[in-house]
Amino acid sequence: MRLALINPGKTGTNTAIPLGLASMAAFARDHGHEVFVKDMEVEPDGLDEFLLRNQPEVVGVSVLTYPYLMVQNIIRMIRKTLPGCTIVMGGAHVTAVGAESLEDTPEADLAVLGEGELTLLDILEGKDLCEILGLCYRDNEKVVVNPPRPRIEDLDKLPMPAWDLFPVLKYRINLPYGRTKYFMALNTSRGCPFRCAYCSQPLGYAFKGLSAERVIAQIKDVQRRYGIKEVHFYDDTFTINRKRTVELCDQLIREKIKLKWSCTARVELVDLELLHKVKAAGCWLIALGVESGNQEMLDRIEKGYTLQDVRNAFKWAREAGLRRSAFFMLGLPGETRETIKQSIALAKELKPDYIAWSITVVLPGTTMKKIFEKSAKRIYAAPADALVWRPLRWNNRYVEFAEENLTHQELTDELDRISKMFYLNPWFMIKEFLRIRTWREFVQVFGTGRNIMTSLLGRRQDKSE
Repeated sequence: MRLALINPGKTGTNTAIPLGLASMAAFARDHGHEVFVKDMEVEPDGLDEFLLRNQPEVVGVSVLTYPYLMVQNIIRMIRKTLPGCTIVMGGAHVTAVGAESLEDTPEADLAVLGEGELTLLDILEGKDLCEILGLCYRDNEKVVVNPPRPRIEDLDKLPMPAWDLFPVLKYRINLPYGRTKYFMALNTSRGCPFRCAYCSQPLGYAFKGLSAERVIAQIKDVQRRYGIKEVHFYDDTFTINRKRTVELCDQLIREKIKLKWSCTARVELVDLELLHKVKAAGCWLIALGVESGNQEMLDRIEKGYTLQDVRNAFKWAREAGLRRSAFFMLGLPGETRETIKQSIALAKELKPDYIAWSITVVLPGTTMKKIFEKSAKRIYAAPADALVWRPLRWNNRYVEFAEENLTHQELTDELDRISKMFYLNPWFMIKEFLRIRTWREFVQVFGTGRNIMTSLLGRRQDKSE
């Protein structure tokens, strides 16, 4: 079969290879199917020409919640361009809402729920729809949801992602990552055993990881093919399997693999010894979720760690010589002006090198949605034309924010104030410019600063109107 896989993009400023599509493309190709890829995040134009040139019989479209209206428009265009093709939806949003995705998008034929490799292969090989696990399909006017497909147990058995189908060196990412042109995002695991209330966890709660040997093989592959010098591991919890992390670091050190890398971890899953190990293996930055400076709020969203865990992780990372990035959320259940003050105070205490603040989005399929349905005064629908700071609506509904103790406008005002406090701090800007070593780093720092200023000024103009 001729298969086209399409990533519609997120209309954002950060881009990375869509690793799920890269895995499915490799898997289908290894089973004898002809695969074409269009990543509209970096090549936004010419979708109709791409379809007409390649004439795919099956078109798979990746779907996230934020750009859902845009995705629907793309699917309509695919149907108009290739009336006879089979259109398959997949991705985090589709997995979260299930049958609703096909009900909302009549031009699509099928929806894949969960991991896509085996389900997509069954579709390509013509298996009866009613027998395909993890599939949602139409039976006359009715949408049918088949039983879920068991998770892939051994990720090492999957082929190497199809890097060659993507414009690898066209991808760009904002600070703090991507300080070299030869940057790539990698993912070494699937699933997360933690049950944070704001996360839909589309791939389930069981952690499945590549072996250290397989991760090393991927690194060597992208270095050989593309000269990659820097990697960010996009795993939800990179250090969850301490033994695997140590084995990976030991192998990087033993083989003297020259690679700058960064990762995301949970604060209670690091210790000083481990952080010294990752530093010795080439890690330069660790990103840690903090979310709030109030313990009751952390407990309410089932984070499973304490504020002391947070303090320890940042202290140890500093002692190990790693740069630290911190993530905070505004508008979690129970948020008040006082709890926001506590979060700001904690952020100042931790002294991270980089910090990201965001307003909480109530995603479909999450525990938080149930919490807010009971406690919030109302669920706020975000404006449809918001692109960067406020998410896009999806279908006839909007991406949702909850108004409990503070209104959405009050939270937005707080985000403005905090953004200016941290991002426009002269010491932060001076420190960042002093770290510049190459022309590319200068361009990246300048571009990121310009994006922040544009967003802040844009929001101020929205208020005045």
